[in-house]
Amino acid sequence: MNHRENPLRMLVPLLAVLAPALALAAASTPATGDLHESYLFTETKEIIPYRLYLPRSYDGSHAYPLVVVLHGSSTTADDVIEVPGLKEIAEQRGVMLLVPQGYSAFGGYGDIYPVVVTREAAAQVDTLLAASRPGAHAPKGMTRPLANLPPATPEDYAELKMNGLTDPHVSQWSETDTLNVLARVRAAYRIDATRIYLMGNSMGGGGTAYLAARHPEIWAAIAPSGGPFAAWSYPYFQLREHHIAALFVHGDRDEYSHWKWSQAIVQRAQREGVDARLLVVAGGNHVQAWRMVLPQTFDFLLHHHKESVGRAGEKPR
Repeated sequence: MNHRENPLRMLVPLLAVLAPALALAAASTPATGDLHESYLFTETKEIIPYRLYLPRSYDGSHAYPLVVVLHGSSTTADDVIEVPGLKEIAEQRGVMLLVPQGYSAFGGYGDIYPVVVTREAAAQVDTLLAASRPGAHAPKGMTRPLANLPPATPEDYAELKMNGLTDPHVSQWSETDTLNVLARVRAAYRIDATRIYLMGNSMGGGGTAYLAARHPEIWAAIAPSGGPFAAWSYPYFQLREHHIAALFVHGDRDEYSHWKWSQAIVQRAQREGVDARLLVVAGGNHVQAWRMVLPQTFDFLLHHHKESVGRAGEKPR
């Protein structure tokens, strides 16, 4: 090479060769972090949003655990993903998060099991049903406990039919939407089929318990919070036979239901051979309790692996 010749000229042919490969590599690198996603829900021909969080270490080279988090009544997927500490713990633990909309703020995820709440909360059943109907414009956060509401007592309770709290069409769409977005994420990303988990608070807690029993082939462990169902009503054998561990979380200052009712569920589940545990959160109210124990909850979930994989014949990729 002539010493006067510009050495950068030699790089031009090389860059021309490498450019397509570099562009392909950049295009195939998945976006990570907090993702706003949506899709066409064919049942109603609506665009339904959901939120997804991918740890920044995710590059598709190996399968990641996935935690599905269900929102509570009159809140949304956006509210849940912004809970302080949730994305941070997912990043630290190398876990993907999926927060479905569950079709609407009052969908209920298809839950059919009777819920146990205070008599005052039970008196709001007609309001909840009206708010859940298609086209209803209920104010956000309308089911949040009042600031001065005292903690529930063991003696103050009523059992409510869950399928009387939500419009039946919306209830079914809520379950379908949740399963749809889970299927979309499983198809798009490398997820460890033996490490898919489910958690949620209030309505999301009831939805967690319901979806675990309804689709037990999916989940390795669950963590329902603040949404106790009637202990007599649940098919615990689904958890036992499908090796689903369960952590029930309940604040000792919950305004809508006393932690005794979650204790009754855990005791019944343990008698029926389920790996079930109770975490009573000191000072935790209905909204805050599950947020106060995110590290303990993730420790519990991630400790468990599915003994049989989630979909027929599927192996972790």
